[in-house]
Amino acid sequence: MALPAPRCITCATRLSFAAKTLSLADIFLFILFLAFMSKILLTGAAGFIGSWLSERLLAQGHEVVGVDNFDDFYARPIKIRNLEKSRAFDGFQFVEMDLSDASALSRLPPCEAVIHLAAKAGIQPSVKDPAAYIRHNIQATQHLLAWMQAQHIRKMVFASSSSIYGNNPQIPFRESDNVDYPISPYAFTKKAGELMTHTYHYLYGMDVLNLRFLRSMAPGKDPTWPFINL
Repeated sequence: MALPAPRCITCATRLSFAAKTLSLADIFLFILFLAFMSKILLTGAAGFIGSWLSERLLAQGHEVVGVDNFDDFYARPIKIRNLEKSRAFDGFQFVEMDLSDASALSRLPPCEAVIHLAAKAGIQPSVKDPAAYIRHNIQATQHLLAWMQAQHIRKMVFASSSSIYGNNPQIPFRESDNVDYPISPYAFTKKAGELMTHTYHYLYGMDVLNLRFLRSMAPGKDPTWPFINL
């Protein structure tokens, strides 16, 4: 049976949005394919979303190689605590590294798929220090994609952001909306990430799922987050 052609899919995190502009079958097929990957590289593993995802993947029997640089946007003790449950699994391996250092990626073991959640977060801080966001969100993503290409890894989930919609008056946001007018350095680095993943999809046949997260919430969310009490 012939394998399906590589896909590059961008969707909001709410499937009700995606149903209007994308094939849900494509999305679920991609996720189902990941379910058969035994060893997954998860960047941003010590973050809020990353730690939850790591625990779920490990509980399902996957091996997880977690990567995080403990960026000081969130306090290091919070991230250390986030990793506690994952560390209890034999299938978890953690590597502290900065993906903006291309040479550091040589320390990574072979994997079958990549879930790239790592990024420098924050809209207002990005206005004050755009160079740091370019380094950690654009350069680091390019380094990771180049490593994937060299390792013949063809499956990636990329964490984009709803921030790329800027001042779009259209509510709810749709994947078909124009996102050419970001209003913060953080937003344009996420848009750049989506463009890079599409380029690697086109050039090297990578399957990519870009997810535009919007205000994720669950127990364990950083208590300093401004909407934590809503």
